[in-house]
Amino acid sequence: MQLTDEPPVIAFSINKTNMTHDMLMRSNEFNISVLTDEAPKELFRIFSTKSGRDINKFEEFSNVNRSPNGILYLSKYINARLSGRVIHSIDAGTHTLFSGKITDAEVINNKKTLTYSEYRKQNSFNHLDETCHSSICCVVVR
Repeated sequence: MQLTDEPPVIAFSINKTNMTHDMLMRSNEFNISVLTDEAPKELFRIFSTKSGRDINKFEEFSNVNRSPNGILYLSKYINARLSGRVIHSIDAGTHTLFSGKITDAEVINNKKTLTYSEYRKQNSFNHLDETCHSSICCVVVR
């Protein structure tokens, strides 16, 4: 969710049980890959139903690049990439709400962004470990 135009700041939440949460709390840096509605179910199987504590997700999905901040981002099935730095976090019970200043961004294409409601229609997963809820994206941290 966009918070401000200048400087560009967004907000997102991460479940505290996710490895992504721990990594983000340590590094304060992140990339967000904004997924298109062409993202296959396999992508969600890898990134939202498995833990990075158990598998290397990037061995199973090798379509990645590094942004200028040195962090990986998905290079397939995305229409944009955002890189940023956490500027504030708020304990919100099971999740932490982060605000982050965007330090770099790239529009990849104009394909339709996958929304949470479209994701739920297409998939039958019971939970979303490492995804945003308004539009579906994958958060990757150092």
